Amino acid sequence: MPQNARSDQNHRQDQPTTVSGDDARQGQIVLNTPARRWIFIVGLVGFVVLAFLLAILS
Repeated sequence: MPQNARSDQNHRQDQPTTVSGDDARQGQIVLNTPARRWIFIVGLVGFVVLAFLLAILS
């Protein structure tokens, strides 16, 4: 491997990767209807209640 290719590879690893906010988005928000929002909230509350009950019972 030539010396300049090796130093170029090391140089790329030293530089931080810069990504714009639009490129960093992973997808669309799926909680766009009231029913989906309620299902999500009920799931979160259910998880917290389950964790609380398991903590009390153990």
